[in-house]
Amino acid sequence: MVEFAMRDEVLNVANALASGPARKLPLTKRQREVLDFIEAYIAGHRYAPTLGEVAAHLGLRSATTAHQHVLNLQEKGHVRRTYHRERSIELIG
Repeated sequence: MVEFAMRDEVLNVANALASGPARKLPLTKRQREVLDFIEAYIAGHRYAPTLGEVAAHLGLRSATTAHQHVLNLQEKGHVRRTYHRERSIELIG
């Protein structure tokens, strides 16, 4: 229970940072690939992909790695998402 509360708090802080001033940090090549996929998916479907769909597109065996990529994008101010909700990735700016 404490672990979920801590994760929620980290996500709240990340969302607060992401919704702050429009300052986006540079991306790695892989992060750019993830962001490009998310942007294309949302443009084509009008809703966000699941972490499983992100993982499948990247050829990953686990959604955990896709989750980490999305968290990195969130920390850098490119996306935001609601924890414990499917398809909650939102593009910023």
